Amino acid sequence: MKIDINNKEELVKVVKDYEVVVNTVGLFYKYGYVVASSLVEAGVKFVDICDDYDAAESIVGLAEKAEERGILGIIWVRMDSWTLKPPWKKGMWK
Repeated sequence: MKIDINNKEELVKVVKDYEVVVNTVGLFYKYGYVVASSLVEAGVKFVDICDDYDAAESIVGLAEKAEERGILGIIWVRMDSWTLKPPWKKGMWK
């Protein structure tokens, strides 16, 4: 399935049937807010890997609307945020 994320109406229509969406669409400064605001509008929880400060700050601006709708959004999720060693590393259980 292809989705034009610049078409907010289409994006909202597609995602509204999901419980949680993981957004990895970059360029974050261009698409982070567009996707997050569509997910909030659709009433869908989300996890976003956006690590662009300005884009993340604009997404945080959705907090009040998200809270009103009961939406949990987690942003700034990155590999270096993980506390566990990735499973592909040899000898990780030593």
